[in-house]
Amino acid sequence: MSCLDDYSLPQFVDLVAKGELGPSSYAEIPNMTGNEMRRVSFLEHCDALCQRHKTNRLRLLSVIQQKLNGDMIVRLNQSPVFKDKLSRVLSEWGENDRDPTDLFRCPESCYDQDNLSESMDKVRLYEDELKSLDTDIGEHDSGLYNSLEGLRGNFHGCGQNLQDNLLQIEERCNEYEPLHRGVLCDLSTRHKPFYLDELMNDDKEGNMIQHVNKRVNRHIPDKINMIFLNIVLVPTLMAKEMEMNKHKCLSMKKGIDEKQQRLGEIMERIGPNEPLSVGFLRMLSDLTSVFGSNSDEELPSDEEDEVVTDEKIEEVMQKIVNKSEPTDKDMFYMAINPSKEVSVVDTDPMDDDDDADDAPDDDKEGQDGGAVTTSFF
Repeated sequence: MSCLDDYSLPQFVDLVAKGELGPSSYAEIPNMTGNEMRRVSFLEHCDALCQRHKTNRLRLLSVIQQKLNGDMIVRLNQSPVFKDKLSRVLSEWGENDRDPTDLFRCPESCYDQDNLSESMDKVRLYEDELKSLDTDIGEHDSGLYNSLEGLRGNFHGCGQNLQDNLLQIEERCNEYEPLHRGVLCDLSTRHKPFYLDELMNDDKEGNMIQHVNKRVNRHIPDKINMIFLNIVLVPTLMAKEMEMNKHKCLSMKKGIDEKQQRLGEIMERIGPNEPLSVGFLRMLSDLTSVFGSNSDEELPSDEEDEVVTDEKIEEVMQKIVNKSEPTDKDMFYMAINPSKEVSVVDTDPMDDDDDADDAPDDDKEGQDGGAVTTSFF
């Protein structure tokens, strides 16, 4: 609509309040040069105004609703004839004691949709971070667990915010509904002659009667029926916006719950990051366990001993190379650390008996197993 000479916000709201425009009609908007006309729907014009003034439909419709009902309350105070007519219609619906002003009660504020929009923007931002993490997984390998944990916390916060918005929507979804929709729909079928059928018709005081009749006529708009129709339809559009917001909340919250569950499963398989020393010592423990069995029942036969031992050593060494990739300093840690003591006892059965007899009693403990014993502590 940028090339059209459309209505400003005050003009648009005023035309709706007078019944000239409304959800059931369209607006004929000329272009800038005035040589063409375009028919623009009510909601299309609303969206153009929302974009121009950086607001949303719900807030704009709320302003229109307040204008419609506020003008009606002013008419009731200015025109006793108009008030009397509304009281008669209420009595036809069994509402004899109802004040006509109750027909035009509406909230002074509306649900703040900006909070929902901000939450949705945050969710999209975190989804982009998750996609980026998945695309560049190699660059985040060392801190993958922490990155996933942070994203999971962010999604959790968004989920809580969406839950709060859902509660607000549920509480306020019906507050825009007119108190007596049936009566208002009935009044939307009553045209202006309905309110003027009892004008004074006395020729003796013509000037005064004419003045009174003109005043009554002036307080009742020509399209009074369209005003009542707008009072019914605008809240309907507002209720629709609330349902759409509710659907957005539920849909996005469902997606967040699914991502939370998936991230939790991935984090369980990754586990928190461990320092290098912890992982390295654990792999060393795996290596020394190959030599640590002293039970005769667990020892393999002479024919299988060489093959099985080689396979275990190769497997453990491969884990050390692949997982930790230690530096030369790490590989010779036990040899150069003065706080550690490494002792190797030669228990080769091919040694002469003299050496075996001279060996201390403590050293004989390693002879039964036929394996190298390494002490780390």
